[in-house]
Amino acid sequence: MTEPSTPPEIKNMDELFRQARRDRPQPSELDARFLALRDVSELRRMVEASASETDLDHFIRGEPNLLSSLLHFVSTGHHGGKVYPQQTIRPSVAGEQRGLIPDYLISGQSSEGTTWWVLELKGPSEKLFSGTGQKIRLSDTANKGLVQIHQYVEFCNEHQSSLREALQLKDFSIPMGILLMGRESELVDPHRRKMKKALGGPMSPIRIRTWDSLLRSLEHKLAFYGHIGHDPLQGRQLED
Repeated sequence: MTEPSTPPEIKNMDELFRQARRDRPQPSELDARFLALRDVSELRRMVEASASETDLDHFIRGEPNLLSSLLHFVSTGHHGGKVYPQQTIRPSVAGEQRGLIPDYLISGQSSEGTTWWVLELKGPSEKLFSGTGQKIRLSDTANKGLVQIHQYVEFCNEHQSSLREALQLKDFSIPMGILLMGRESELVDPHRRKMKKALGGPMSPIRIRTWDSLLRSLEHKLAFYGHIGHDPLQGRQLED
């Protein structure tokens, strides 16, 4: 992709808006129509440079529409969606209980109603699996991410009505999960692809997606709205 030049005053204003969203996280409407080529290009640069989870999260908080393609993965969002960064679903109590704060809560609206998801981010350099051949197993990072999502979902299941009131979300329901981590180059091995699909494929309550699949879906959206000429999803499917 060739990124068009942007006047300095627009860049400065964009950064002011980004910083405000980082400093004071607020619910944001997700709309792929407002994706900017320069933001997707920067996200790709960061992923290919193996940026840290913290740096990627910091960037995405400033440009929440970069998460709009996650709704594409899960076949919702046709009627809009919202992202809620750093929502405390269980407060911490010193010496008694650890707080539960998902990276993001995401809602997607479709003709079938509203679906909720919890998103956990891990860095692009993190591996989904360890071991080789048929002796593969989940990496410690992937296992930790999946356990965290299970904890969020279980708590939301048990406290659904109180969370609706506490978070002021009238349509909040039991969420499903998305773990975003790693690169798809790790999935060349067929045993790893099969394992990933079994653990986090289309029929699983927790989806596992790589950063490559997010970027490809974002670039598909850019092509759909005429911002780039080449559609990376033309003739191929989204990652299982």
